[in-house]
Amino acid sequence: MPIDSIALSGAARTSLMSLQRTEQQSADRQSALSSGKRVNSVRDDAVAFLAARALSEQASDLAAVKDRSSTGISTVGAAIDGATTVDTLLGQLRGIAQAAQGSDSATERAAFADQFNTVRAQIDQVVGDSSYQGTNLLNAGSSLNAGNVAVAGRDSSSAGLGLPTAATDGTGFTDPNIGVGNGAIEATLTRIDAAAAQIRATQAALGSSISAMTIQADHAQQLGNVAAEAGLRLTQADQTEEAAALTASRTRQQLSRVTMTIGRQQQASILSLF
Repeated sequence: MPIDSIALSGAARTSLMSLQRTEQQSADRQSALSSGKRVNSVRDDAVAFLAARALSEQASDLAAVKDRSSTGISTVGAAIDGATTVDTLLGQLRGIAQAAQGSDSATERAAFADQFNTVRAQIDQVVGDSSYQGTNLLNAGSSLNAGNVAVAGRDSSSAGLGLPTAATDGTGFTDPNIGVGNGAIEATLTRIDAAAAQIRATQAALGSSISAMTIQADHAQQLGNVAAEAGLRLTQADQTEEAAALTASRTRQQLSRVTMTIGRQQQASILSLF
């Protein structure tokens, strides 16, 4: 036997191992109480730890879907606001054209034509300002993908709506097929009606998209909450149970120490006989 080794009796060795186990149990219970989790690593419970991590990753993915949906809702909302304003401006164009149609004064018609062109330009300004984070769904060629919802942009500019310009010389509103005068104004009114129908169809399509995104965002949030809560239940500690277990572990520690002390005293008593 090596000189520096310590010989332990069978009873002492058993008591020492029991004490080491109870000390580890106490440390585990203390960790569970302080962190609120009974499973902090693979060593604690590999199955529960890996299942909880998978659920946490699923909750993160669903949170990303919700965030994309929320961004999409804001983007579509900006386009709907712009389309609503364009619809209002189209009503103003109709009023201006009707006023010009009822006037025989070249001066008045020139003034109406100037107003018409000003409002027409405002439509393009509104469309240009209807973007959110660089995406403008009132422009042709733009698109948005938010989860399972895809939205294609629609050209809602004055040109895209087919709106003509007014002749500022007071003769009327130009039309490539009719020319000038009341005939051209009547053709302009027809085009304004068609533009209004087009912008309202755009509003309806955008409204359907925003409804789908809202449902998708709510569903993703609900599923994410379920996944997060399920993962938490797999790893969280019952504070009352852990506190009771810690008390029991400390009691066993004390008993183990008492047992070892008694064992040493018995060994000392036996050795004193020789």
